Amino acid sequence: MLRGRHLQCLQRHAGFHHMKYESGMQIIYDVLKKGVFVEFRGRSHYLEGPFASQREAMRAAEDHCKSLGWSPEAQTLVQP
Repeated sequence: MLRGRHLQCLQRHAGFHHMKYESGMQIIYDVLKKGVFVEFRGRSHYLEGPFASQREAMRAAEDHCKSLGWSPEAQTLVQP
């Protein structure tokens, strides 16, 4: 499990457009390893990267969730 100050949650990060995430869906960027941790439908996934930027990691994580069945158009917005 990833822990510590080197993680930044992208789900509600300022500067990113707010996608319609499912309840419990979470994306966390690992700034040290430049990977991304994804929690989706009760399962954890780690995309190693390295990604060139936090924005690139976010897109990769969202694409990964889409490949697992997530449809942002069909979901309601998760409120902070």
